[in-house]
Amino acid sequence: MGRKLAESYPNLKKLNITFSEKFDFDPILPFLLCLNYLYAAQDSDGTYFVTSFPWFSEPNPNNIGITLNFFNNAAQKNIVTISYWFVATKIKETQTVALDANAVGSTNLFFRDVVKDFLDFSKEHSLIPDPRIIISSQYSIKVISRIFNQATGLGDAEMIPSSAIAQLNYLVQLPPANPGATQIIHILGSDTTDATVNVYHFIDGTYYQTYILNVKKEFGSYQNVITTFAADPKRRHAFSIYSDKAIYVIGAVSHINLLSTSVTNDPATADSITDYGMMHFYPLHYFDCTYSFFLGSEDRRMLTSDYTKSVYVTPPRNNACIDQLPINVFRQVTGNKPSIVHLQNFVASTMTLTPNNQGGTSSLLSYTPWIRFGGLRGTTADTLDQLFSAFLHYVPETSQFVTGSVNLATFSPNSIIEVYADSTVTSTSFYLDGLFVDGTMFKSSSKIAFFDGKYNVFTILVKNAGFHVLRVAGTGTYVAYVMGDNVKDLTGSYGYVAGYNINKLAVYNTGPGTQKPPVTTTKGSSMAERSLLTILFASILLNV
Repeated sequence: MGRKLAESYPNLKKLNITFSEKFDFDPILPFLLCLNYLYAAQDSDGTYFVTSFPWFSEPNPNNIGITLNFFNNAAQKNIVTISYWFVATKIKETQTVALDANAVGSTNLFFRDVVKDFLDFSKEHSLIPDPRIIISSQYSIKVISRIFNQATGLGDAEMIPSSAIAQLNYLVQLPPANPGATQIIHILGSDTTDATVNVYHFIDGTYYQTYILNVKKEFGSYQNVITTFAADPKRRHAFSIYSDKAIYVIGAVSHINLLSTSVTNDPATADSITDYGMMHFYPLHYFDCTYSFFLGSEDRRMLTSDYTKSVYVTPPRNNACIDQLPINVFRQVTGNKPSIVHLQNFVASTMTLTPNNQGGTSSLLSYTPWIRFGGLRGTTADTLDQLFSAFLHYVPETSQFVTGSVNLATFSPNSIIEVYADSTVTSTSFYLDGLFVDGTMFKSSSKIAFFDGKYNVFTILVKNAGFHVLRVAGTGTYVAYVMGDNVKDLTGSYGYVAGYNINKLAVYNTGPGTQKPPVTTTKGSSMAERSLLTILFASILLNV
């Protein structure tokens, strides 16, 4: 298959695209490429990446396609090394991809080689053969992964953040699974250091259990996986994951319960409409309310309901000086008049977006990462509330927005680029693959109704599948999300954030006698573990 593709599409050879002989999939990745040189880099790009593909009990592994897609940010030849643990031979397998200067490339991985999908559902956490895929390069690259079922269309794609993003603390909350399915969470270390991880599990906002996991660095060592099968995956699960060393947390829902997104919330069965969702989780800020908060700025995040059902707003890890973190919640109908909501420790608050709406949050005190539960909504009046496909990804705050160009890949015709930008960016600012984006390519453009009119949102239709460069002229800042069908004419969608920078909000350190941030405190509480025993936390459900 690889040779035939190379012969049929000569650009692939020029761009160093490689195709695995092990998996013969429909060539949506003839990748319709016409771009030879790319110029863009974000902090989420880098030279070292750790990823995996959470999955379970796949009956037809030959149907599953896995690709890694690379963008070389360097103006010179770049060698990418991909390493994974092959269980059958108990050795580390390595392959390389050579990228020309500022070029792109892609390689396929074989499901049986890299996916460790035999899980022990008799307990919540267990060990599996090493699922890590470690990607390294000589010079900076962007990596976008993709896993999809070519027969059903289920799957997702993800921009893999570099090791620079990895930190100690995470909060995982995912949408519910269909009966017989599960949420899956991989907790992975680097290959340089062991880690000790404390996990606090809450169900429907109530404390459930705590346990400690040991994460081993040796390549080939068994790694930790958490599932919700035994604890009922249809309920709301939140996992606060606190480590003593930097770790990577990757989660998925094997079959998302899409009926739960409808107005009637009909009971799902194992055969109900579904999709697969996967994401890398963004780390939490460590917040000590006795000495620090943002100076003259705030954590701002926003989305529209066009491709969003809900977001999970995550609180920071803190030194137990607070039970609740106040944030502002915005909605389109109230504009710049927000509601004040208090985030509870250890659980995310669900903000549900009703059709034809916008939602946002701001925080003066700490970062509050968003987890996006998105997808394609119904198109009739009685189905507008329901998702008919799904994807998961991180939503950056505005100090993480990028400037200039961003590299991205679309995996099916008529995919969408969704852009949130500051108000200096207009519909005349965009170029795609070097060509001006005219009015015929915009599906929509509008102003965000809150944050004092400082942000705009655009959706751009991309007709061809392939590698692309989106450029925003001028110095305006923005973030781009990419979404579309996993497989043409089949149900199932992918969605990912194309790139972001590290948080840049200035922190104000208070001294004796200076102002303290306005927080809700618990007297006499000195440890997070003590709060777990004395306080019942409730998840907040918000309709925006």
